[in-house]
Amino acid sequence: MISFKEYTRDYKAEYKKFQSSPERIKYRAELVKYNREKGTYGNGDGKDASHKDGKIVGFENQSKNRGRAEASRLKGSVREEPRIPRKKGQPAGSDKHSDLYTDENPKGTIHGLKFATEKDAKASVSKIENSGKKHAHKIQAAIAMEQRAKVAGKMAAAGVYRSYIEKMKKITKKRNMKEDVSRGELDQIEKYADKLFAAVGIDVEFTRHFLDRVNDERNKKPINTAELIRLFRLTYKKYGKKIPKMGPDAQAVITDMETDINMPFVLNVDRSGMLDLVAKTVMRKKGFRTSNPILNV
Repeated sequence: MISFKEYTRDYKAEYKKFQSSPERIKYRAELVKYNREKGTYGNGDGKDASHKDGKIVGFENQSKNRGRAEASRLKGSVREEPRIPRKKGQPAGSDKHSDLYTDENPKGTIHGLKFATEKDAKASVSKIENSGKKHAHKIQAAIAMEQRAKVAGKMAAAGVYRSYIEKMKKITKKRNMKEDVSRGELDQIEKYADKLFAAVGIDVEFTRHFLDRVNDERNKKPINTAELIRLFRLTYKKYGKKIPKMGPDAQAVITDMETDINMPFVLNVDRSGMLDLVAKTVMRKKGFRTSNPILNV
């Protein structure tokens, strides 16, 4: 897996690396002297003294002069700075090695990712998407490439990665909101309902379709296990003695007025002669309509 650290400017480190040498101190002193001699020092005119071939040649706009310096700084930090590999015993988040350019886990690497051009980034996003890696792995790979593109000044490529990251974040949010009920959890709910209704001679069963419908996106707000347990608890409390009297083949819908969960069921007689309450399906829908009786809880 590609590891990364969010890129943030460390001005103290930059000064130590780029500006603390005697040559750079002398260079800045010359600029100050030149500005004082021209009477422009601190006048806020938006211009800097400009160098060419090591000599001051006049003034130019700050944005142009400093933009050139920034490009040079970024270029040096990406291409010229030697890679500091992670040493044995160093944690993954350590500042002692170059996480952004260090492959912490070669076995999980998505090879061939690039950021030189927008076209490269789009092709790389396609590779990430089709890599077969887990959702979180894809996001981490994209973030690492976005940061590399930003540091290199390749903003168009960085934008491609950012768009993909935002898309994946929406999927993450949707997944976090959707807490699917598992087969094992549904089995536990069935056992709970069986214990309740055993006292009135009823066995509770779910159809195969029931689990799919519990986790269906059409519910909008996911149905959870606590709501299903509540549904059976309230149903037994209010209709536990009435439901057996409905007899075989009777159909009805249990509706929880608070959660808007509706559960259609049918009563069948099994081979042993026991009455089965078969929960056919379930859905969250306000104002559910049916021709069958509705048992409100």
